[in-house]
Amino acid sequence: MYCQTCGAEIIGGLKYCNRCGANQFADKTAPANLFGVILTITGAIVVVVIGYLLLLSFFASEILNRGNVSAEVYIFLSVFTLFVFGIEALLIRQLSRLLSVYLETSSAPPNKPREMSSGQTAERLLEPQQTPAHVAPTRPIVALDTNEMTRTLPTQEATRKLETTDE
Repeated sequence: MYCQTCGAEIIGGLKYCNRCGANQFADKTAPANLFGVILTITGAIVVVVIGYLLLLSFFASEILNRGNVSAEVYIFLSVFTLFVFGIEALLIRQLSRLLSVYLETSSAPPNKPREMSSGQTAERLLEPQQTPAHVAPTRPIVALDTNEMTRTLPTQEATRKLETTDE
């Protein structure tokens, strides 16, 4: 079996990839109430915009009626406007995240883990699947003998002899 994210070989029926850590048996379905949350956030965006426009029109009419207004009122209106824009930006950001999750999960086929029945063996479950075209196949693991695992380092005399013979 190969990782669906990075293409690394997964042995032993692991739930997570050893290389990238992706969940191999993640259920790619949207939560049941996700669409309701999307509608709620969209409604909140509309309510905040309409409320802001109503308050702004109220303040504008009060400023025009009074005539001479201090600088504090203009500073308050500027801070209030920035505050409302910040709330709008956060709501729109959350809405875009929820929409991307909703669209990804509604179009993706469900990824169910294979269950082992009484007649199946572990070798049957571990058969390699097709590797994605963009991922190079991994090399097989070869056991090393004791001669390949130990390495002798050259001594200083041996390196001097090699340097003198090269000259």
